[in-house]
Amino acid sequence: MKAAFFTCIVTTLFALSVNDAHGQPWYVDATAGPGGTGTTPTSALNSIQLAIDMSMSGDTIYVLPGPPYVESIVVSGKSIDILGTAGPAATTIDGTSLGATLVTLENGADGLFEGFTLTNSAGTADGQAMRINSSNPVVRNCHFIDNTTNIGNGGAIFAEASAATVIDCWFQGNVATDGGAFYAANCPADLTVANCVFWQNAAQGMSDNDGGAIRNANSSPRYIHCTICENTAGSDGGGLASGGGGAPEVINCIVWGNSDSNGMGQDAQIYDQPGQVTSVNYSCVMAYATLAGTGCIGLDPEFVNYTAGDFHLLPTSPCIDAGDPVAPGIPPTDVDGETRPQGLAPDMGVDEVPVFTRGDCNDDGGFDIGDPVAALNTLFASGSALPACVKACDANDDGSFDIGDPVFMLSALVASGNPPAPPSFPTCGVDPTVDDLRCVDCAACP
Repeated sequence: MKAAFFTCIVTTLFALSVNDAHGQPWYVDATAGPGGTGTTPTSALNSIQLAIDMSMSGDTIYVLPGPPYVESIVVSGKSIDILGTAGPAATTIDGTSLGATLVTLENGADGLFEGFTLTNSAGTADGQAMRINSSNPVVRNCHFIDNTTNIGNGGAIFAEASAATVIDCWFQGNVATDGGAFYAANCPADLTVANCVFWQNAAQGMSDNDGGAIRNANSSPRYIHCTICENTAGSDGGGLASGGGGAPEVINCIVWGNSDSNGMGQDAQIYDQPGQVTSVNYSCVMAYATLAGTGCIGLDPEFVNYTAGDFHLLPTSPCIDAGDPVAPGIPPTDVDGETRPQGLAPDMGVDEVPVFTRGDCNDDGGFDIGDPVAALNTLFASGSALPACVKACDANDDGSFDIGDPVFMLSALVASGNPPAPPSFPTCGVDPTVDDLRCVDCAACP
């Protein structure tokens, strides 16, 4: 009952929003019966490929949540947007029984592909989960999990002669001969991978397995604000390997804990074949000694818990404010949707550690009676939205935002109680304690 209600709500919201879209909207629902027209949520198609076949360039396909879609889809020669309406946690394309590439974008398929998990695809293809060929799509907020190609390259994505943008994506458990998660072949400098996590992917299975996470072949992609950790290669470059020409760039990234046949040294993190040069700037690289570029460090990035996949930075991390603030193409938000930069410069990796003033709940740059009033209004007034920086409202620093916080503020303001915990007014700073409260932005802090 709850699942059906949720699907109904999501369907209604997207139906109301399509007037802002360009072209024809199409709807897909895995639970729909045959015979739907696809033009309304109540007459949805039950196949993504069927919607693709019926669409034209400029159209948008809304894929509703539900049971996994078990199909291999191809977009060729037209630019359409394909959106998982409830995001990757609720919208999956599963390749368990297919043995084929799950998503192919080719010959000018330049639209947006967003909000899916692509998983369990196993076979022999280049790009077992997704193949991008001669196209410039945006792939956003997708999860590529446990895809394996036994003799091909790019367990998750194989991009060839394409200037795609891959942003806010998660790659885990993918396996290929080269480029366990991502393989770029003959791609130009406009190919961009940003705000992506590559974790526990592997290049293995045949001889000369390079690039546990990433392999570049005659390509010039830009990897910016990515976190590349605990990937393995049977030969060289557990994190990233490049060869065959091109000029890859690694900017404001963290490359840590990767291994290859030679151990966990610098070359196991970022490996260049003889004659190849990868430019690495303002990045944290394990065992860093010398790389082409500037601003790099080799200090422990101090993740909250990277063995469990938590790549948020601790408040003492040397990666905070250590990125290049003027690098082109810096994403305006981090992987959590929080504003970047917060502080003097962007942080390295996918996470931007918030900078705020505790107690300034209304974000006006002060600490006064308006702050407990704002907190009470948020907690108890019907329809009130959470503040942009919830951390600032956690005045007692107990890791939650509740009635105890305005009580604490009032005590500090009118009863000579303790002031809010650091960073307290007038200081802007990072939270010295770890919690799950968000701070999308703090306008009062630089």
